[in-house]
Amino acid sequence: MSKSIGNVVSPVDIINTYGSDALRFYVAYNLPTERDGNFSDELFKESFNINLANNFGNLLSRSSNMIMKYFDGELDIEADDSSEIIKSTYAAIEKYKKLMDEYKISEAVDVVSKLGQECNKLIEDTKP
Repeated sequence: MSKSIGNVVSPVDIINTYGSDALRFYVAYNLPTERDGNFSDELFKESFNINLANNFGNLLSRSSNMIMKYFDGELDIEADDSSEIIKSTYAAIEKYKKLMDEYKISEAVDVVSKLGQECNKLIEDTKP
């Protein structure tokens, strides 16, 4: 973005349309601290739809619907530490912490995004 070229994007407009969390997510995930990144309305909308709506939004919706349907809205179960998804989750947490300690924020957010994709795949593969 350059004021002299006139291609500056107003963060206020984006926040008014999508909310501040969506903008923070885009900056954290798509604008790495160690190099330049790109921003456009099109890239923002694409990232929003792929990552927040389709990945995390879908996962949250599916999970909460299953909790309501199969557990009467209450989840009080013991996790099987030997399951692959639990192992993946623990590994993702450790990798996320390491990357955040190294200030590799976009890579850390990518770890969380990939875990979300893995969880969505598990739900899809095991649905009745």
